Amino acid sequence: MNGRFLLVGTLVAAIAIFAWQTVSNVALPWHQQSMQAFGNNDAVVKAIRAAAPANGVYWSPQGVLAAVSMTPDLADKTSATFMGQMMGRQLVIDLLMAYLLTFLFTRLPAAGAVHTGRTFAMAGLAAGLVVEFSSWNWYGFAPKFALVNAIDLTIQFFLAGALLAALARRLRVVPAPGVSVPAGAGYGAKAADTPTHAP
Repeated sequence: MNGRFLLVGTLVAAIAIFAWQTVSNVALPWHQQSMQAFGNNDAVVKAIRAAAPANGVYWSPQGVLAAVSMTPDLADKTSATFMGQMMGRQLVIDLLMAYLLTFLFTRLPAAGAVHTGRTFAMAGLAAGLVVEFSSWNWYGFAPKFALVNAIDLTIQFFLAGALLAALARRLRVVPAPGVSVPAGAGYGAKAADTPTHAP
């Protein structure tokens, strides 16, 4: 694999991941449906600010975990100004994630887009399960919330893997040299009868 593919692959994967995240969080209702709004928002916000004077993560042994990130004037963080800032930071996060996934792709043997997408999806599902359901187990996150986020991450990984494989084929990128051992090699076969080749 070459540096050009690493750069182009990172950009393509990051754009695809960011686009899906936008659709997932804006157009689809599943994230909102996995959470509940406070009944008396203004009173709750003031009570939390009083109990948590500095932003950070707070917990209670009675089973409360709260991520507090308020402005001094308690501004609405769903406004366009704050959303723009958060989306900008998310794009940077996605670029880093896409770079790592592209680098991982360069370590795998060549395969079709769907096959690679499924392979990446399995990795995404594993990561989603251990992160999201560990939060359910230890911190009381709702099972539906954990499941939605795990599925969301699985879709992101699938898109990245499938697009990277399609891009590699389009650019005619040659996989990194490696050794492929046929099934059964080493079980009674002579060394001369065990060919190795680049995938």
